[in-house]
Amino acid sequence: MKFDAIIPTKNRVSSLQILLESIATQDVYPVNLIIIDQSENNLSKDLALNCFPNLSENTNLLHIHDTSVNSLVEAKKLGVTVASSEIIFFLDDDLQLKPGYFSTIISSMERDKEMMGCSGFIDNAGSNRVWLFFFNLFHQGLFDDQRPNIFNSHNANIDRIRTTKLPQGTSAWRNTVFDKIQFKPEQEFHVVEDIHFSNQVESVFPKSQYIIFGAKVSHFHDTQGRLDNLKRFERKIREFKKLWMLNRTFFNDLCFFWLMYGFFLEAIYQTLRDKNFKFVVALVK
Repeated sequence: MKFDAIIPTKNRVSSLQILLESIATQDVYPVNLIIIDQSENNLSKDLALNCFPNLSENTNLLHIHDTSVNSLVEAKKLGVTVASSEIIFFLDDDLQLKPGYFSTIISSMERDKEMMGCSGFIDNAGSNRVWLFFFNLFHQGLFDDQRPNIFNSHNANIDRIRTTKLPQGTSAWRNTVFDKIQFKPEQEFHVVEDIHFSNQVESVFPKSQYIIFGAKVSHFHDTQGRLDNLKRFERKIREFKKLWMLNRTFFNDLCFFWLMYGFFLEAIYQTLRDKNFKFVVALVK
């Protein structure tokens, strides 16, 4: 089964090198390695060529350097337009794939034709138990997200688990998914993009998303280009409101206001910790 890998990146050469080196040591390679580069320089292309000295024999490098691409979602949309294989991987630029990542996922999708999307197991994504308790308490209905629970525990007796939410930055999809569902940069989602896209997949292809325990990956969350705590909180509030407005029902209304109560408690905690009342102000903007 042939596959392509799409890597959106911006000014993260050091992290990208770790990812590319981990791709170079895999036992199978993508047909097309598609780098959507929003950086001010052209270093990622040289880096890829150095990591893959025999690139032309195994993989086609499609390096698209375009500084006008101004969001992660727009980069993914562009990548899909040039991808050509049956399976499309999306990889954040600050990952490290463990040996056999691609082959384990491809094997799972070959065995289960109903599996439309999946992700590997992020092995450094464990969460604090107190945080996990409150996360589960307030994320209900439309906003329910079992990923932190899955990444916090690994049952050695099973090789995969079904989920309704996938992390986009470690995901793989059958290309037919994009015949039905498209990325929409105009919605300006980032924080909730995983939830929004997975919800759409679940509505069109029910019970078709999985996390594969045997495909392991580490996510290092490079701070380059990431928002600080306050700006991320403000964006989270704004995007969850927009997600709710796109999916309004009586039950979703209840789930949204319950979630906002949880965010209010978070804002109080952040205010006391950082001595910054702007966290509370963000709730009423």
